Amino acid sequence: MYKDICRQDPNIYYIDTASALLKDGKPMNDIFIKDNLHLNEKGYEKWAQAVKEVLMTIEKHFEK
Repeated sequence: MYKDICRQDPNIYYIDTASALLKDGKPMNDIFIKDNLHLNEKGYEKWAQAVKEVLMTIEKHFEK
């Protein structure tokens, strides 16, 4: 649903952050704190890299 919304508005972008946190289709074991819900430092690094890659690609379109 979110991807469809983003396709309809050129000012909205979808970023798949979940895939960066998966291995063989399952959540990685070493990216969460003890509660297995919240990301640890490694998890946030992976998440941030996924976001950065998309944002940098989008930003290139606005640079002249």
